[in-house]
Amino acid sequence: MIKIKAKVLNAEGTDFLDTSVYIQGEKIFSIGGEYKAEKTYDFSDFYLIPGFIDAHIHIESSMMVPSQFSRAVLPHGTLAVVTDPHEIANVNGIQGIEFMIKDSEKTPLEVFFTAPSCVPATDMETSGARFGWEEIQILMEHPRCVGLGEVMNFPGVVNREPEIMKKISVAKKFGKVIDGHCPGLTGEDLKKYISAGIQSDHECTSLEEAREKASLGMHIMIREGSSMRNLESLYQIIPECPDRCMFVSDDIHPETILEDGHLDRILRKAVKLGVEPLTAIRLVTLNPAKYFSLPGLGKIEKGFYASFVVLEDLEDFKVHAVFSKGQLVYKEKLLKTFSGIKPPEEIKSSVNIKPFQTNDLKIKAKERKKVHIIVVPDERETDWLESDGEILVPDKEKDILPAIVMERHRFTGNTGKGFVKGFQIKGALASTVAHDSHNIVCVGSNYQDMKRAIEKIKEIGGGLVYTNNGKTECLELRISGLMSDQSAEEISEKLKSLHTLVRESGCPLESPFMVLAFLALPVIPKLKITDKGLVDVEKFQIINPIAE
Repeated sequence: MIKIKAKVLNAEGTDFLDTSVYIQGEKIFSIGGEYKAEKTYDFSDFYLIPGFIDAHIHIESSMMVPSQFSRAVLPHGTLAVVTDPHEIANVNGIQGIEFMIKDSEKTPLEVFFTAPSCVPATDMETSGARFGWEEIQILMEHPRCVGLGEVMNFPGVVNREPEIMKKISVAKKFGKVIDGHCPGLTGEDLKKYISAGIQSDHECTSLEEAREKASLGMHIMIREGSSMRNLESLYQIIPECPDRCMFVSDDIHPETILEDGHLDRILRKAVKLGVEPLTAIRLVTLNPAKYFSLPGLGKIEKGFYASFVVLEDLEDFKVHAVFSKGQLVYKEKLLKTFSGIKPPEEIKSSVNIKPFQTNDLKIKAKERKKVHIIVVPDERETDWLESDGEILVPDKEKDILPAIVMERHRFTGNTGKGFVKGFQIKGALASTVAHDSHNIVCVGSNYQDMKRAIEKIKEIGGGLVYTNNGKTECLELRISGLMSDQSAEEISEKLKSLHTLVRESGCPLESPFMVLAFLALPVIPKLKITDKGLVDVEKFQIINPIAE
């Protein structure tokens, strides 16, 4: 028996009691009373609350495998996450998801997942896997699966397209939650989307949008990630429907965790904005636990798991200690040691490209042509490019640089080509992090450096690469081309070094590799590029990079 004396948050999450919690094994034996304990922790001056739960995250976006991600977030009080592993699913399918779960099993972090609903995101790109309703059914049978992942194909839902509706019906058959993804959807289309069974959304960017969705019964996941931050716009919705709001990170990077924290960072900001501390805590404990029906989590009550956070205060949310299922796993900067698993070779061998030459990256034209240009982050334009008699020549003065996406899953040799403006780099950037199918995306000021960068990607088994005049720097992401088994500190340091080099080459972008990754996502306006070609997102069709 273990005894913890503290200011204990009651089961309703409405007040603190000066009392003791008794732990037997993994669970709470009693709150209050007097029992013989073999070990006592006196945290009388501190607050004992349930472990934090991130209700929507893509662990792969942290570039850490789950075991390393666990090491990074446990000191910040996170004891459970619900991950949508659609990034690794697009590369390695069900095997990738199984790796994510197995890698987390020896850690104190509880990792649940939702079955990815959109693999691939569209048919205008080549992914490493395809999920139909049959794959969704297989995943639903997994004990860690708690729902259907964000349904990004909201036009398909509104129009009742059979494929996506079958996936939704499978989730309903298993009694699972169905997460949404419907930025800007409103009016009758929103009602049709919700009536199909969609229960939540994490894409709200305005208070009006959140209010409309909440009024129709949706759970509002308030996103505060590394790049997409909506808390300041949405926090006023919380007192209007406190039982149906949650804080989530969606995508979070190692440097954010190291410098600012995880869910504790969101709690700090929420309280500074005026959210009541106990209400804020509810959004990362009881609410997500109830929404996903997570057994034994979300509150401090007899029979629940003894998974707690010991806080020094309710303003800065400084974490003093963390208990996971009855075990002290973190106290005053000392973290319990644990390990992940060795990834299967198939997951480490994910860069499968055909041999290619520099000419394979070029757009052929015997005379000057007007071309379509992607203007980062989300605009487009046309301009003239000169020809050398055989190919179109990039215009460095105007910052019109070549961009390509090379298929890396199935040895197809597919290479989509186009031009981009906004990078202003010397040399070339290449990455296997390229949403959502994660083929190789590359932008450069010359084709020789682009070829070197892509070849380096193949050599290291995936990652982020910058090359200029023969000098090459990289961050290796050998696991599916998305993640490293290194620590948050090591990844963050290498990423900072890469960013410094790229900025020194003239690039004005704060996060050049993130911008690069989204060049290939053909569901975000206006022009994107995939391995199948240049995509006009608004027309939802592949177009010739040469404007007719």
